[in-house]
Amino acid sequence: MENASKLRLAEHVKVKHEKCGTVVFEAVSERIYIANETATKIISMLREGKDLKDIITSLSREYNVDEEAMAGDVYQ
Repeated sequence: MENASKLRLAEHVKVKHEKCGTVVFEAVSERIYIANETATKIISMLREGKDLKDIITSLSREYNVDEEAMAGDVYQ
């Protein structure tokens, strides 16, 4: 996997954990998203400073799937 890029959430993106799940507010477009369990894990790992390769490897092990398949889901 060539892309070991460090990513981070943009400053205008706010994340809050609520009873209904993880709420993501993107202030520029004023859109609100409810993140599923996997997206919440990705957000948490981004906040921890993990790079894409680490995130993909971690999730592929946790869900017992091929890294290439997981990469497609993570990039989505």
